[in-house]
Amino acid sequence: MTSTRATSTASPPAVGEQTLPLVVAMHRLLRGLRRSGGPAGGGSVGGPGGGAAGGGPARGGAAGGGASGGGSAGGVGQPVPPTQLIVLALLRERGPLRIGELAARIPCSQPTATTVVAAMAGAGLVRRDPDPADRRAVVVVATDTGLAVLDSVAAAEADRLAALLAELPAADRDAVLAAGPVLARLAERLLS
Repeated sequence: MTSTRATSTASPPAVGEQTLPLVVAMHRLLRGLRRSGGPAGGGSVGGPGGGAAGGGPARGGAAGGGASGGGSAGGVGQPVPPTQLIVLALLRERGPLRIGELAARIPCSQPTATTVVAAMAGAGLVRRDPDPADRRAVVVVATDTGLAVLDSVAAAEADRLAALLAELPAADRDAVLAAGPVLARLAERLLS
């Protein structure tokens, strides 16, 4: 009796089948980094946890939930929700922005951005200044305290990620690090 070896005709997974696990893995990794660095629970620097001010789910869920916490705001000791971290990072990168510009880049609705900024202003992380181009409008500006909080949280999460990456084989570590600039370009393209 002769045995015939079955030839696999299965095609490689479609790009969509490969990207969903990547998206899920990135969300889980970020949530894990945020959770491991802050107090249990969650909450907003400027108010109670969750909800819009805490960075609750945004349009499309891109901003992440407030309950994952992450770092603490200076001496306040409460976790900084992901949406607030995104706002601070955008303000550092782009300078003062109007609420509508922030909402488009987070992404979230304009009322959500307004609520998040109000909580952040109450905590001293941002301030509202008159827009030099149109005195009827305001721009949101990161305060020195807000930028210090961003630096602290970013450094803590980067340190935790570096420790995890150190456990990987060099080729895997290099692949993960090489993906960073590509993912940043994709995010910018998506939001522009």
